[in-house]
Amino acid sequence: MMKGFGLLEGKKRITAKIRGYLMGVAIIFSLMTIGSPAFAGSDQANPIQLVVSYDSNGGSTIAPQFVSSGGTVVFQNTPMKECYNFEGWYYDSALTQAYKGSDPIASSLTLYAKWAASGANALCGAATLTSAIGTVSAGGTASETITVGSGTTLAALRAAITPTANATFEIYNADGITKATTLETGMKIIVTPQGGTYKVTYTITVSSPNLALNKPATVDSTCNASQKATNAVDGSISNDSKWCSKSGNRWLQIDLGSVKQVNQFIIKHASEGGESASYNTKAYNIQVSKDGTNWSTVVKVTNNTKSVTVDNIASASGRYIKLIVTTPTQTTNLAARIYEFQVFGLTNLALNKPATVDSTCNATQTATKAVDGNVNNDSKWCSKSSNRWLQIDLGSVKQVNQFVIKHASEGGETASYNTKAYHILVSTDGTNWSKVVNVSNNTSGITVDKMTAVPARYIKLNVTTPTQTTNAAARIYELEVYGPPN
Repeated sequence: MMKGFGLLEGKKRITAKIRGYLMGVAIIFSLMTIGSPAFAGSDQANPIQLVVSYDSNGGSTIAPQFVSSGGTVVFQNTPMKECYNFEGWYYDSALTQAYKGSDPIASSLTLYAKWAASGANALCGAATLTSAIGTVSAGGTASETITVGSGTTLAALRAAITPTANATFEIYNADGITKATTLETGMKIIVTPQGGTYKVTYTITVSSPNLALNKPATVDSTCNASQKATNAVDGSISNDSKWCSKSGNRWLQIDLGSVKQVNQFIIKHASEGGESASYNTKAYNIQVSKDGTNWSTVVKVTNNTKSVTVDNIASASGRYIKLIVTTPTQTTNLAARIYEFQVFGLTNLALNKPATVDSTCNATQTATKAVDGNVNNDSKWCSKSSNRWLQIDLGSVKQVNQFVIKHASEGGETASYNTKAYHILVSTDGTNWSKVVNVSNNTSGITVDKMTAVPARYIKLNVTTPTQTTNAAARIYELEVYGPPN
């Protein structure tokens, strides 16, 4: 009985071992079937396990996999990337050495995904734009440009833009986050495809106006009755629209109407109007003046041959601009031929911006008069209080480095009413202020205060001594704010 019992127990133990072995085989088989992590087969009893990692280069994440040394990856997932087709794995980040699924794995490594942009899906095309206003860059990158003329409104530009099919756009301030309420240089148009990625940003440049366009012009003389001064400021170079002079004292003078901050002059010479390049002006000077009497030479050119000259200068104040032609051509021909004389200036950041004041002398001499770009018809802010201040909101933080104030005599009043003492403060938030200008003994009708550029959204002018006399009224015809050239 005992012997039979022992045999029975032995059989049970053998059966249990077999069951345990089969269960272990089943577990291993199950793990290999599931494949997370995946294993490559090997005839070795104890194979070395290597790790294959994946850099999807912006695609979906692929988990690392274990591979036996000398084996291959049994199952390899394919990553996904919107608007791209997967073109395989590579051994190097430069994507020059392709990996094949049959390659044996000899060491732990990282494989890199290669992608090709998909052109089949319309939603994946470049999110670009066209515009009926301005000049748009050619495209092809994520950062493009659009240049529009001065005076273009935000609404007009928005209406003129057409994005590519299935794309949308928005116009933002320079930060690319806050939606724009006005139109200024540095703002952004961001075009987004329907898929929501691969956006293209267009940086806006608002070109300065030609300050000389159709302004009053005088000259020393003309070659004939049709080649007169106004032809040089009419914006046209067609149909012989030029000023011509054969005298020994050839000059053209333009009245901008009021003192402006100017920093660029463009002259279109003979060949720009279709004449021989030998008639292009060889030498000339440009002068500026605030009063038409006292002049400063700001440009001197001695050996020009080009049909169009562009002369940039540091910002200068001038109402009157004079072009003096000293050598009229490349030859002995003595006739000066100027098809167009254009004058450009910095952008007045304060123009037509919201303005507040402590008080006014009457209902018409309001804050807006100090930022309307006009000094005629008593267009001024006036205050008789003992706390005379004018504050301007530029709309967003700008870099500012110059202030121009037009005082009483610039508006036609007596110079004794010009502001004697004032200071200017700036702030980025309207709460914390920094004094950047302090003037204590001014007598001029126009003051130009330059400084190192600082960030500012709010500008405050405090008038501490309003006149040269005991008259207590502050009179500010214009407060202009400028920043560094773009």
